[in-house]
Amino acid sequence: MTMALSIPFLPPVGKPGAPLDMPVVYFDDFVTSGYEASSASKFSQAADTADWHLQQTGTATHALSVDGVSSVVIGTSASDNDLTECQLCGEAFALAAGKTLIWEMRFHIEDVTATDWFVGMAITDTSMLAACSDYIGFGNTADAADIYAINGKDDTGEIADGPTASAGQTLTDTGIDLVNNTYVTVRVEVSGTSKARFYVDGALKATHTTNLPDNEAMTPSFGIRCTGAAEKITVDYVLATIDR
Repeated sequence: MTMALSIPFLPPVGKPGAPLDMPVVYFDDFVTSGYEASSASKFSQAADTADWHLQQTGTATHALSVDGVSSVVIGTSASDNDLTECQLCGEAFALAAGKTLIWEMRFHIEDVTATDWFVGMAITDTSMLAACSDYIGFGNTADAADIYAINGKDDTGEIADGPTASAGQTLTDTGIDLVNNTYVTVRVEVSGTSKARFYVDGALKATHTTNLPDNEAMTPSFGIRCTGAAEKITVDYVLATIDR
């Protein structure tokens, strides 16, 4: 990787013989990878046979990067509204009083004005971009460069259908735009079930206190949808951690 990653928690401490207060942690640097249509691999179209489950319209492309960064490149085929959605199998992250959830991801998109996208935490859904009801993260499904900070609870619209929030959704334009093939680091810190802070490249850009998805367990998720040409998202790493 080209940047230092500061894991946002301290080693657990306690009295000798006492249970350690270990957080739940998921981290993937995508040093190794693999894609299979139906059998076990890191990414698979068959649910629960791999680390990540893929939902696809069209045929996905998949490769490790060759840019000197340990990252994975996942794309779509070329028809309008072809998509690839990736969700980590299992839902191990649920907002709760007294717990802090932290999610972070570094990524870039090939053509930001021809791609709908979402990155963050979401419930498992077979139509994540179009119809996911409970989520928190960043995205834009208007084929534009704006980065929206978004979260939804029992949302009835698309996952990132700005610039106007749908029912059940809270949305803020961060004022930062994606740039083609240029890495950005996005991060969400959620305090209990009451407040979410959204960061872009280390700067706080939004704070949300409404429509936090506090009645569902979620999993790290990302997805892209094209508008008539094959598009790609390159993911450097994904981090998620929550107090146990």
